[in-house]
Amino acid sequence: MKQLQIALDVKSLEESIEIVKECEEYIDIIEFGTPLAYKYGSEGIKKLKETFKNKKILADFKIMDAGAFETKIALDAGADIVTVLAVSDNQTIEDSLEEVKKAGKELLVDLICVDNLEERVKYLESIGVDYICVHTGTDIQKKGATPLDDLIKVKSLVKNTKVSVAGGVKLETLEEINAQNPDVIIVGGGLVNSSTPKETAKKMKKMIK
Repeated sequence: MKQLQIALDVKSLEESIEIVKECEEYIDIIEFGTPLAYKYGSEGIKKLKETFKNKKILADFKIMDAGAFETKIALDAGADIVTVLAVSDNQTIEDSLEEVKKAGKELLVDLICVDNLEERVKYLESIGVDYICVHTGTDIQKKGATPLDDLIKVKSLVKNTKVSVAGGVKLETLEEINAQNPDVIIVGGGLVNSSTPKETAKKMKKMIK
């Protein structure tokens, strides 16, 4: 079943928690976004886990080095999923993967800024990561970029790994993204900045079912 992930990036931790409370019944994964990680550190993960005990918490650390050490920080704080950048060295990714497996948790590898997409996806699937994330970053969205083309390509390459997608997803673009059958659809501003987060999340959840 497809999952809906809310990305908490731009509001304060307190505001973010209130938004998640509003639409909690329609959310499967709560992402502790990179900006919040910079601002609140691992204590922010602990707060989310304490507040939403029955939800998966993803720590978007975007790890680039010290894979085992940084992954363990997120896991010790209560993260269920940790993110590593696909442009990292293979050793970093493999060390992070080893840590999450020891803890019975999951690893998401983010393809943001990857050029050798096919080669990287095949490698990631071969080592058994849990999620491969197609991600169009905020800055290149300003140029009109979307994750759709990369999502189509990645879905054609993977056989067993779950695929998630992020990058400007909102109600207006959800249908074409959903048509490619990603396993996880990640929504940031499209939910967080909505005047009615609960209704928006409800509509999104209904669309992806």
